[in-house]
Amino acid sequence: MEKKLPLLVVKLKQVNKKGFTLLEAILVLTIISVCLLLFTRTATSSTSLSLEMDKVKSILLLAQREAILTKQVEYVQIKNSQIISGKKTHQLAKGMACGEHEIYFNERGNVNQARTITCTFNNQQKQLVIHLGSGNIYEK
Repeated sequence: MEKKLPLLVVKLKQVNKKGFTLLEAILVLTIISVCLLLFTRTATSSTSLSLEMDKVKSILLLAQREAILTKQVEYVQIKNSQIISGKKTHQLAKGMACGEHEIYFNERGNVNQARTITCTFNNQQKQLVIHLGSGNIYEK
């Protein structure tokens, strides 16, 4: 009688070629993160100037409305990156400069003189225009 030896069947692990390895996935995510970081930095600088100009305009409009409501003269002083309105001091973003201006709003909300406030931030400029008669403030 012949002895039968058991057959050893070795199953080879099948490799799935359809998916990514962990290393490839991490590499792709790193590249995407770096690209997003670079693109959002450039967009942030122009957005920051717009936001800061809105802040300056809001402070001026608040002082104008305060003058109308209290029927008293309101004084706003701009010193580069600092705005003093009434008893409050507002700080603008680091690197933003708006020059030096003194603005008076009378009890009707009109300014003492028309002016254009030019603010710069990261080599970009925007202007706020204040009209003499109406006291309107708009961004140019």
